[in-house]
Amino acid sequence: MLVMFLTVFLRMPVTILARMIAGILVVSLIGCGGTAKKEYAALSDIVPAIDITSLWVVKVGEKKQRQYSQLPITVSNGKVYTTNVDGNLSVLDQVSGKLLWQKSYDIAISSGPSYAAGVLYFGTNDAEVLAVSADNGEIQWRINVSSEVLANPTVGVNNVFIKTVDGKLFALNKLNGERVWVESNEVPALSLRGDSSPIVFDDKVIAGFANGKLMASEVATGKKTWETVVAVPSGRTDLQRMVDIDGLFQLSDDIIYVSSYQGRIAAVAADSGRAIWTRDMSSYSGVILDGAQLYVTDADGYVWCLDKKTGATLWRQDVLTGRDVSGPGVMSEALVVADGAGYIHWLSKEDGALIGRELLSRVYDFAFVDWGDEDRELRDLAVTAPLKVESNTLFVRDNEGALSVFKVSLLPAKSN
Repeated sequence: MLVMFLTVFLRMPVTILARMIAGILVVSLIGCGGTAKKEYAALSDIVPAIDITSLWVVKVGEKKQRQYSQLPITVSNGKVYTTNVDGNLSVLDQVSGKLLWQKSYDIAISSGPSYAAGVLYFGTNDAEVLAVSADNGEIQWRINVSSEVLANPTVGVNNVFIKTVDGKLFALNKLNGERVWVESNEVPALSLRGDSSPIVFDDKVIAGFANGKLMASEVATGKKTWETVVAVPSGRTDLQRMVDIDGLFQLSDDIIYVSSYQGRIAAVAADSGRAIWTRDMSSYSGVILDGAQLYVTDADGYVWCLDKKTGATLWRQDVLTGRDVSGPGVMSEALVVADGAGYIHWLSKEDGALIGRELLSRVYDFAFVDWGDEDRELRDLAVTAPLKVESNTLFVRDNEGALSVFKVSLLPAKSN
């Protein structure tokens, strides 16, 4: 069950907005109603070509994960850093999953943590950004911005770049949190509840916005150097006109690869904003690169492999349509996606064929995860956080608040 939220942005000062916003308009874009668990069609049997090993499973968030905060994890220096909406920062050993330490901040954390040089940066629902020690969680600085922070902060040489849901891009001094500059972008009446993190390229910081625009600003001053329209709103209603750039976008060989909801996928020159190629496709999870290939899951659940140079289709997998499929991750042996029923699917990178499958609930039972008095049938195993692949190890965070870690290896080819 992958439910995307739409946020109504009111045109008023942020201090008034914080007090007067009436709520969040919740619309199911992919078909889910009320609190009932969504039913999915049975999956066909596959012939496995990989061996799947579950390394460990740890609970890193409670039921409030159902608020559909993405909260991506960060892996660095042998440690796994996670946040949850209850205000906890947890640090785990990457190999064993052992909890090394945990810190509670009594705030509603709304982004995952970003790591740089021994410091973790994250945002909150209450329009704050915190920098804390990666050794013990002690706060180094804490600063207010204009609104909620859903995207992970992006750390540059001197500044930390923060996207806020009201369309602003902040540059904060990395050492003390002081505001260096802020740039604003027009926000449409409705947008998906999510956001994309900026990327830094040479002397520019590049960010995507809910109005379908990709913008480059000078790192030092915030001055806009170029702006490109990735998707043009169309339709009569605000719902039809949503063109958010919310997913991962990638930089390779001075080219940015970006997707938008109800819009296009585009390859854009990072130095000028010139579109190299575009093609119509709707995706809110973004794109991922692997060599000369570009992988994307579209809004209908089709998984695509595109040629990075031209955008041409190399293959398309349609078996998982209608299953609320996550954005892909790339392992050395296979492509991997998760779905709304808690299945993890591995696909051949050559032709998209399904070559492996695992069910999260089976992994939990095998690992003897204690879920207390919770009804097994009501567990929400959908994966709305981006899949994370580090050192060819897959980290999967589901809406139930569990973090599951996998390795895979190719099975020996069967002789005829």
